[in-house]
Amino acid sequence: MSQQLPDEHYQTLSNYLESNQWKEADQATTLLMQQSSTDLLILDELWTRFSAGRFGFSIQSQIWQEVGCAIAAPPHYNYSSSWESGDSDFEQEKIDKFAQRVGWINNRSQWVGYEDLNFSLNAPYGHLPIGHGRSMGSLIRRFSYIVAAKNV
Repeated sequence: MSQQLPDEHYQTLSNYLESNQWKEADQATTLLMQQSSTDLLILDELWTRFSAGRFGFSIQSQIWQEVGCAIAAPPHYNYSSSWESGDSDFEQEKIDKFAQRVGWINNRSQWVGYEDLNFSLNAPYGHLPIGHGRSMGSLIRRFSYIVAAKNV
């Protein structure tokens, strides 16, 4: 990746990541993802580079696939439902396994609140970014995009 980022918002994110300000970086990622022109590959590359391969959408996607989850959701799946709703339609056991691996579920099988996330390099692989939230649809769309773009 070239040192020249497309605009100041990416540079702000890069600065947060470079200085290990993980919570601020996650919040900047969320803001960037709300823009239709955001390039997920740039976000992923920044997160992966500055976390030495611990964080990023591609890391999350790899873990997602390792626990047996598909990159594309079944056609009947309701994207608006979130993981926290107890959705059993989409292999809840595998979803929970993913969430445990990335540290989004605690040892009591409860979802960790945003303020209780581990915003440090001691967090599990794939813990960050949370970005647009933990909705099933948003994660699958991110993972699908990353996998497709990296396989081109």
